[in-house]
Amino acid sequence: MPRTAATSDDGVIVHDIDYGVWNYADCISPDARKRERFYKAVFTDLVERGFTVVQDTPLTRMFPRIHRYAAEMQALDDESKDAMTPAFFNQHGFHPDDEMGVRSFLLFLRKQPQGVKRMIHAFRQDADVNIDLYLPGVTTFFDATSAHSIDITKNVFRGIAHGFGEDPGFFDRTFDIHPFADKRCFDYPPVRQTLRCGAHLDFGLATLSESNSPGLQLEMDAQNYAAVCPGPGRIVIWAGKALEIATGGKIRAREHRVVIEEAKRSRQSVIFFQGGSVTHPMRTIGDASQNPYLKDFPLYKDMPSALVGFGEWIRQTDTMKHSKIQFDEAFRDMVRGAM
Repeated sequence: MPRTAATSDDGVIVHDIDYGVWNYADCISPDARKRERFYKAVFTDLVERGFTVVQDTPLTRMFPRIHRYAAEMQALDDESKDAMTPAFFNQHGFHPDDEMGVRSFLLFLRKQPQGVKRMIHAFRQDADVNIDLYLPGVTTFFDATSAHSIDITKNVFRGIAHGFGEDPGFFDRTFDIHPFADKRCFDYPPVRQTLRCGAHLDFGLATLSESNSPGLQLEMDAQNYAAVCPGPGRIVIWAGKALEIATGGKIRAREHRVVIEEAKRSRQSVIFFQGGSVTHPMRTIGDASQNPYLKDFPLYKDMPSALVGFGEWIRQTDTMKHSKIQFDEAFRDMVRGAM
């Protein structure tokens, strides 16, 4: 049973809960029993809680260097010292042609507490800036972190497929062919404000997160959140909207937020967003005719997985007042462009 930790000012009850931490080496072990145990553990976690925790991954030994590079990048980049603002994301967060994405995300940002979170954006190297001139080897290093994050997600999704009675390789193509993976390093300065990132859903397949101190809270149900902080080097993996769609709601995307009660030092976190393939349609669990998301929005059957969750996220926001037909047309064009 969860243990109540606190009730926040907005009436949300935050619980301390027990959860397992699974050894990643088991899922790549030649021992079928270890793989089976890992698959069962992460599947059960994701179905029941919407998140799972793994340790001893190829990324584990890279996190200290990620944080070190992040600090050096922040020193090099004056913009990263500014508050995260709509203009900043308009310039750096989205492709200029992605007008719907920019508008929707800007509205999301306006709902967030300003001036309490900084993003070190040099992970997304600008075309006219060779960051390796300042930090030799950094591009190759971060390319390697992206590749590892994709492999970790792929193996967790093998557990999902296995749990639903499919072959473990059911989702492999999603991560083998033109996969989308983005990374961010966030720095939460020790300021006097409790809510540091407002509650929101991620629109991709899954999100991987590592942090050096508490603060992450994941939704359990209405007005109930779980405080999740397994410690540095361990990775929390939670479901995004596209995974909810792919499983017909059997695995639910969880709202999450960052709340820091007492900050004596900066909270640093590394985030890997996993979107899936940008060119190949996403496979879905079960009979597609019985999937409520596909009934409501049939174009999802033919959309690359990296676009599916994003389309649903935009469709459910109040930024765009398009009809479903207009959304169908918009995302059909996006799919054609990706193909």
